[in-house]
Amino acid sequence: MAGNMIRTALVTTIVLAGTMFAPASARADEFVDRANAPYASIPAAQHAEITLFPLLAKLKPAPEAVGRLTLAALLPTTSEKWPAVEAWCTSEESKAVITAFKKLTDEKKWTSFPTIALPYGADKTDPDLVAAGLYVELGDPPSLTLAEFKYLPAIERLNLLLHAEATRLLAAGEGDAALDLMVRCTLFGRQMCERSFFVEQKLGYDMVLAGLERLRDLCYTDLRSGSPKMTAEGIRDQIRRLGEGSDSLLGIARLKLPAAERLAGEQLLFRIMTPGAGPDEKQFPRMLTMAGDKNRPLRAFSDYAKWDAIRSVHANEVESRRQLGMVFGDWEKRWRMKPNDPGLKGYTDLDKTSRARFGSIDKLAGNVGELFELRQRFEIEAAGTRAAMACYGFTRKNNGNFPPSITSGVPDIIREIDLSRDPFTGERREHFRYVVPGRANNAASLEMQVFNSSNEAAFAVTFADETFIIYSVGPDGNLNGARRATQLIPDDKGDYVIFPSMMSLFRKHMIDSGELK
Repeated sequence: MAGNMIRTALVTTIVLAGTMFAPASARADEFVDRANAPYASIPAAQHAEITLFPLLAKLKPAPEAVGRLTLAALLPTTSEKWPAVEAWCTSEESKAVITAFKKLTDEKKWTSFPTIALPYGADKTDPDLVAAGLYVELGDPPSLTLAEFKYLPAIERLNLLLHAEATRLLAAGEGDAALDLMVRCTLFGRQMCERSFFVEQKLGYDMVLAGLERLRDLCYTDLRSGSPKMTAEGIRDQIRRLGEGSDSLLGIARLKLPAAERLAGEQLLFRIMTPGAGPDEKQFPRMLTMAGDKNRPLRAFSDYAKWDAIRSVHANEVESRRQLGMVFGDWEKRWRMKPNDPGLKGYTDLDKTSRARFGSIDKLAGNVGELFELRQRFEIEAAGTRAAMACYGFTRKNNGNFPPSITSGVPDIIREIDLSRDPFTGERREHFRYVVPGRANNAASLEMQVFNSSNEAAFAVTFADETFIIYSVGPDGNLNGARRATQLIPDDKGDYVIFPSMMSLFRKHMIDSGELK
């Protein structure tokens, strides 16, 4: 232990050597100003952090039983751990957060919907939020590549609370209120997708995708409860909030790649490269080491040695800037392509980038490419959720009778414009597939193999006439009868199952197997 502490101290000294003497550069600071520019024009009334963060600072940590999003969404009220969760949801601190959150998310227009408009850098942030640890730290001098998003755990805690509260509301017979809260959670997550860094957008996508799936889970739970509490009117109203179109709150077409990653790369190149020449002997290994994994400080020594070795073969300043522009420009071009465009299947400019000659570019590019699949999931989850809610709304309006077809809810429950087609049918623009086992020409039952993210069959489930099933043809575009729920895993025999949601199926499996008590 003592040896580790000594090494850590030594590495810290090596890495930070010269920091206090680093020249303040007005030009380098311009990158931070550019990253903050989008938030400068947002009216104070739309700054969600002004209202929400002081309350989140007082919110108690979630009980261990719902300490992760998966647990918060899956834990049933029948669990022996539920009383502690319910007490957390109904505490004064939690109620204050929920009340403020609901007031913030009442807005019906995307142009004025409250958002996290928190600037980057402690010196740009309200001192009270900095004191509460709810800000983005950039270090000194401010460096975008060193950003520490200290406020994100509070947003994650809010997400846990909203999922647990939705469970409590539904169990208390407030089905419409549970749907309403989860739609608000989804829309708030959508606003997080507007933030400028990948890690912020990633959390936003996670909130959106979990929220959309949870909406279907709540509907299925209500359907199977034996005493449904949701109303057709309540379901219809929530579908309208999730509608698609240029002016919609979800606005999938408005999604953009994070802008700050490229700015961070440009700023770092300014600091680690000698103008018109190659890498700076001291700043190149030091700054790239500092940009490494902060949770693994003992790796700093080996990282420093690695970057110092790469420095000797690294491209010069001009070539590095050009390559950085090519990598991000390629992603921007791909972002504008349709999901089924063949051009998306080819190698990206990052794939073709030399890891030695452009090692810093590989480091700076980060995980931005992951957003392509998240956006694809967003599109299918949003369209599928509206379709599933419309079918359940029809069911509630018609005394528990399932709709004859997936379009039966038009126009009473869902508008035609919001009943989106299956994105995986491409130019064919076909509806999601709708099946009720035992009806008409369908078999009396349907057995479905549910796969996990490792492309392994996790379990099987058999459906009879107790529910309807909605599914997409999936990435391969082939119709396979929902017998294999493989979601986005490439599989020519699998489909993307929408309803019942995977969340509902995994909860039932975990309860039956004793994993969830």
